[in-house]
Amino acid sequence: ANDSSALTVIVLWVLLMITEGHTVAVDCALRHPAFISSLCCATKLLPSTKRYPNLDRQRPSNTRCVQRGAAGIFAGGEGQVEVEKKFLLQGGAEERVAKSLDFVGKKRIVDRYLDTQDFRLTTQDHWLRERDGCWELKAPITVAGSTPGTSGIDTYMEITNHTEILRALTALVPSLETHITSLTDALMKIGCAPYCELVSARRCYAGVWHSVEGYCGAVKAVQGDIRVDIDTLEEPASLGFGIGEVEVMALSPSHVPEAEILVEAFMTAHQLTSSKVPLGKLMTVIKATRPQHWQSLTTSLGSKYPKLRQK
Repeated sequence: ANDSSALTVIVLWVLLMITEGHTVAVDCALRHPAFISSLCCATKLLPSTKRYPNLDRQRPSNTRCVQRGAAGIFAGGEGQVEVEKKFLLQGGAEERVAKSLDFVGKKRIVDRYLDTQDFRLTTQDHWLRERDGCWELKAPITVAGSTPGTSGIDTYMEITNHTEILRALTALVPSLETHITSLTDALMKIGCAPYCELVSARRCYAGVWHSVEGYCGAVKAVQGDIRVDIDTLEEPASLGFGIGEVEVMALSPSHVPEAEILVEAFMTAHQLTSSKVPLGKLMTVIKATRPQHWQSLTTSLGSKYPKLRQK
């Protein structure tokens, strides 16, 4: 667009905001995607993308592998909801991701997973691990309007605060006394011990995406940080396993449905979906090396996660 046409687009947008209000202006724009494209190009806020016409992106200049900056309605942080979906590393999947997102780093990750002897945590879909000397508990969360598990999308609250982890453990294991204030003491009390250690090489990609897509006859606009992790399992090396994961961190449970839409839009645009929902690293290792544990998981979680029953 030349300078005069760019100025015209901006003036029309401002006048619409002033005369009709923000809500009407946004609704009008969403019903006319061509106007969004013109506005983005005119203001140079979002570069036009020919590869994926429904997705405009902004690349953060200072994204790092372990950080997620706020963008739109999504951000990373303590106690927020992780919305993720895994994909197989086949048919040039990573290459397509690399063309659309910034490569932001690589690292070696050592994860040590813990549970009781009778699997009281994992059979209740809670996953406790120690990574780089820090404790993390992934606890499931169900939100109205979301479709965890059945669509291959997983939604978990990532808890790193020791007090919150203790509170969750007390709910999962009623015999744990509420007066215990040390996480280490609590783990010893309930007989929680390591059952699996995974060593992975991770490559990280990140970017801010804006999606305007049609869902169920309506137009939906979502903006947020997209992070893609590509993991290759180094230990146990015998499995020769690799997996990719698209992840969005929702600010609160109420934002989970929008985060799911963003994940699905990204997956579809980059041809990352497949007919079979892949298992993650931990589930793959448990299935291959811990038959009793795997049987307990399929019995307790199989109805929630159909991928556990796949052949």
